[in-house]
Amino acid sequence: FDHGVSIFLAMFLYGAAAGNGAGHFAKLTSHQALRGLGAYSFEVYLFQYPVNRLYMIWGRETAHQSAEVFMAFFLNLWLVAGLYAEFIEAPLVRWLRAITSDEVSTAATLTAERGTGLAGNRVAAE
Repeated sequence: FDHGVSIFLAMFLYGAAAGNGAGHFAKLTSHQALRGLGAYSFEVYLFQYPVNRLYMIWGRETAHQSAEVFMAFFLNLWLVAGLYAEFIEAPLVRWLRAITSDEVSTAATLTAERGTGLAGNRVAAE
């Protein structure tokens, strides 16, 4: 890595962040299509290796040997990531939040009924 470009990178980052994100780069990266892709980027990271292994098991060429295979891999990767995020991860997160909020509210109710605070210490009634 050439550290000679560091000053230019720092200037770019400052310029992108200056003015509370009102710069040209902020406008470009806040585009709806890019934000949509960003919503699934972690899932793409998670599924990149397994989808690549499936392509290799099925006897496909590696992605760098053919543009058609690369595009198929790329589209399938984003499809798998999107399906996982929408139909597995999102319902699971909603369910986990629901049960944990129920447990927290139940614990708070029991604590209030018993008149105890943290570590079971008695709380003076007001």
